[in-house]
Amino acid sequence: GVVAVSAELTKRGEITQVGGAPYLHTLPEAVPVAINGPYYAAIVADLAAKRRGPRRSRRSTAR
Repeated sequence: GVVAVSAELTKRGEITQVGGAPYLHTLPEAVPVAINGPYYAAIVADLAAKRRGPRRSRRSTAR
């Protein structure tokens, strides 16, 4: 996981380029987890419906 990535970046001399080990260890907290999938899917579906709405009304007024 993070420890292995940190070790590899340190070995390559690239750890500071990614923000250092402390920053690297914060990344797993920022990743969405699968349990929140339905919540995120609902947001995407809602935004998709909002995008489709104006397109449909433009098509109907253009006819």
